Order: sequence, then structure tokens, then C-alpha cells
Amino acid sequence: MALITFLENYKTAFALERLDYIKSIFSDDALIITGRVVRKVNVENPMLGTTEYVVYNRQNKETYMNNLQRSFDNKEYVNLKFSNIRITKMMKGDNPNIYGIQI
Repeated sequence: MALITFLENYKTAFALERLDYIKSIFSDDALIITGRVVRKVNVENPMLGTTEYVVYNRQNKETYMNNLQRSFDNKEYVNLKFSNIRITKMMKGDNPNIYGIQI
């Protein structure tokens, strides 16, 4: 239930462009991986349709926050939609309360 509440707060922070909240939830040494779907059209034979693939971008917290600020500045709104949520409890390290969330 706590993770569902966290994800709803995260989604709301994007809708309200609350960079202060978003910044507060990431560790200073976080590795943030974002992705976007790219559609490639077969120019020689459009009847074959398009091919979709995901391009991933690895960022540290500072780079992610700068890119997010730019995104908020350039868009009227940002609406997050979650699907295929996967939560993994990290078993390594000193802190057993670290989780990875893939959305």
C-alpha cells in the first residue's frame, strides 16, 4: 500500500510540476534510467509497417532534474501513466529497505 501511495504522489508531482518533491525522493547518487519508444518506418516499403524499439537513457540525479525542468518548461503538461509495474527488493548492501521500481 505504501508503494502504491508513493507512485500516486509521484504521478501528482509530475502533474503539478513539483520539482522540489521529485528531487527529494531520489538519492544524490541515484542512477535514473528513462526510456522512450521510437518508431522506425520502412521507407523503401511502407506496407511493411513500422518497427518499434525502446531507447534507454542513463542519467544521474542532476542531469535528470535538469532535463525534467526543461521538459516542464517546454510542455503544457506532463501526464504519467503507469503500466507493467515491477517492484524488486534489493538484497545486497547494508540497507535491507531499498527497493527498485520499474514502471
